[in-house]
Amino acid sequence: MDSRDIEKWRVELDSYAHVEDGVEYWLARDLMEPLGYTQWRNFETAVKRSMASCDTNKMPVAAHFAEASKMVDAGIAKRAVKDYS
Repeated sequence: MDSRDIEKWRVELDSYAHVEDGVEYWLARDLMEPLGYTQWRNFETAVKRSMASCDTNKMPVAAHFAEASKMVDAGIAKRAVKDYS
């Protein structure tokens, strides 16, 4: 991967960023498709492996991952689904 590829990915992923009170964060469900996942259960497995890797490497998991919920359309209503920020 060269610097142009890295810059392309940075720009794309930054477009999914949320900012609240000056804190920038991303939601896992927003990043799922750009990273090539079509099913949440497969991406959630990858997120959980990332969390385990942080723990193994003595990095504070809570500083990098927080369980969250996201509202999604469910027919005529909306419902909350599990997400990570």
